[in-house]
Amino acid sequence: MRRTTLTMLAGLLASCAPHATPDPESAPPRLIGYLQVNTDPGHPDARWVNPVTLTPLTLTETPGVQFRSVTAAPAAVNDTASGERFFSTTLQVSAPERRNIYLIGVDTAQTIGDTAFTSVRSDAGVLLGEGAARSVKPAHRMTAPGVVHPAAADLVVFSEAELADRTSAAPALFPWGFAARVCQTSACDTYTRTFPPDPGGQTTYSGRVTLAFRVPLSGTATPRSVTGTYAVFAESGEDLRVTQTPEEQARGTVAGLGAPNAQALPPAFRVIHFPGSTIPFGTRLTTVRTSGPAGAPTGTLFPPADPCAAPSGVLDPCFTPVITRPILSDLHLQTSGADTLVFGTQSGSGLAWESLSAPSASALLSLPPAAHRPLLHAGRVTTGAVDVDGGTGFRIARYLVSGQPDPTFTPAGIPYDLALSTANLPGEPPVLVPLGTDLLVISAYQREELICDENSCNWSVALDEGLRTTVLTSGGAVNAAHPLQDRRQTLVGARDATLGPSCANATAAAVVAPGSTSGNSRLVIFSAQGATARQLNSGPVLACQLRANGDVHLVTGGGAPRFLTVTAGAVTDVPLLVGALPGGGVRKAAFYADGHAYLATYRSAAPPATVECTPTGTCSALRPVGLLESSIEDVVIDASGQLVTLRADGMFDGGPPQLTLERWIR
Repeated sequence: MRRTTLTMLAGLLASCAPHATPDPESAPPRLIGYLQVNTDPGHPDARWVNPVTLTPLTLTETPGVQFRSVTAAPAAVNDTASGERFFSTTLQVSAPERRNIYLIGVDTAQTIGDTAFTSVRSDAGVLLGEGAARSVKPAHRMTAPGVVHPAAADLVVFSEAELADRTSAAPALFPWGFAARVCQTSACDTYTRTFPPDPGGQTTYSGRVTLAFRVPLSGTATPRSVTGTYAVFAESGEDLRVTQTPEEQARGTVAGLGAPNAQALPPAFRVIHFPGSTIPFGTRLTTVRTSGPAGAPTGTLFPPADPCAAPSGVLDPCFTPVITRPILSDLHLQTSGADTLVFGTQSGSGLAWESLSAPSASALLSLPPAAHRPLLHAGRVTTGAVDVDGGTGFRIARYLVSGQPDPTFTPAGIPYDLALSTANLPGEPPVLVPLGTDLLVISAYQREELICDENSCNWSVALDEGLRTTVLTSGGAVNAAHPLQDRRQTLVGARDATLGPSCANATAAAVVAPGSTSGNSRLVIFSAQGATARQLNSGPVLACQLRANGDVHLVTGGGAPRFLTVTAGAVTDVPLLVGALPGGGVRKAAFYADGHAYLATYRSAAPPATVECTPTGTCSALRPVGLLESSIEDVVIDASGQLVTLRADGMFDGGPPQLTLERWIR
């Protein structure tokens, strides 16, 4: 119900004067008057009304354009598959020498709520409420589910911007309505929108217009008829439009006519279509308001299109690429929630990171020049490092993304268990794995026995070495009750082992360690039952995923990448069919939640590319990313389940490379 008073009745009455032939040049739309149409199949009716009160106009007040109802209304079409009903009524139209007669829905003080309807009735004639009025959507007439009648497909729609030329005369318009046609064949599948003159001044109804609607099937509350209010315009421009409704997309018709063959459409007509259409020409509207004001619609012709939807394999249209040139090396990427950080090292300093969560980069933070392994999780950066100063083993600290120490976390020390001195501290930092709100630290240990004589204890003997777990709470304290606390796996050479990718599920964690022979790896799995180590006869492991059933997925890199599935009883090892990689191979990988792997490749004579592979070894086609001189520094799967790539493009000014962060639609 529009509360704005419409004061333009005097302007409407001017249309009662003799009508001149319209100027062939395009002119602004001309408001003729307001029409009220009742689609009751037993008593259809159309009459000119006062725009404020909606009372009928007298004969002397009636504009020169005339409408009359066709008494034989078609039966409603109930589409039980879609849960919708379609009904319609047809009016005959007399509009001598006029062109483009549009009936556009309008909200007035007398209509129901914020709709164009003054009444909505069920099969039994029961008056329905505002919810039912909002559920009424304009449509083409249907002869069967999914089949539009080509002689009664008169729905037209507009963008909100296109209403601007019309709202100056009728400010409460909706961007939908119906267009009158003048048939040129008996089937009326060929027609024009220009009315001929009346012969001898006699009123002839040479045109017609079908008002059709779609409503949800709601039992006895299903609407069967509506009384709607329309602003009637005559337009002299060349903007002649037809609409492909969502119901037509499966059959590929446009306004009931064969399409997308453009020759099947009336000459000079412009096709309007919606998301999901395969028509390659015309104009696509992503939404059409059917009730409510333009700024806050309460109903639309179809669910609003997702502005971020895009085909698989293209850049995410709602992700702003981040471009920066940080002075970092050894780059790698991590995402967690809304945060995305690129980690690396700075010349003359230690670990540093830069926030790429927004187009503007944050200041770099440098930690002391010692080996650190970072983890981005829950809006914090946790670091693990060898505790050179303390001499006890390892040091765990936590920072805000901005670089300030986290005041809620007490830095923790994890002993290496040396008996005598710090000279043999490990050279590699621990691995950090998130466990819900807790933190799992996987670090080397060496258990020693002190050897003494009658004078002193001057040496020690190593009894055991390997990897062990420490579970820390969100505040930095040891969680002694956690099932994964202090699980140990003997591993010769753990002191200087460079640990590879790690992964975890709700009950276990895994990390890749060097194998017993050169070029091989071992997978160490920690669980409540203890720890196990599995030998992997494979190349360097790039990514790890611990599935909910306990299986571990691994991807190796290089020129012959492989997909490994480690179960309780076997290791399945299949080659990945990624296509030709001349002079290159796979350098980065990440896992989707469904177990598929995404790989980033490098090629000597072609741009870098990405490819998705399944656990059975089948892969999609290679998709080039960047220029020939580009390289993919890292790939991750973000919180939305989409692939994020960090690409470095070589610069020719002697400076560092340009980094570009992009997200891709899967």
